[in-house]
Amino acid sequence: MRVASLPPEVVDNTLKMALGAFGEIRDIQLEIWPNAYRYRVSNGVRVVSMSLAKYIPSHVVVAGYRALI
Repeated sequence: MRVASLPPEVVDNTLKMALGAFGEIRDIQLEIWPNAYRYRVSNGVRVVSMSLAKYIPSHVVVAGYRALI
């Protein structure tokens, strides 16, 4: 799944703890702008690979920020 609207200072471990209630998290990676752009930089979206145990709402509060799922 893709997680957006989190500032870069929110570390992956904090996101892992927030989403851990919904299933087992396998990996978290930053999404990178494609090669069509001049520089390969993160676009602020995190891609989370996980096995879902229950439904995830469309937004989750992580470290006081509303993250869009």
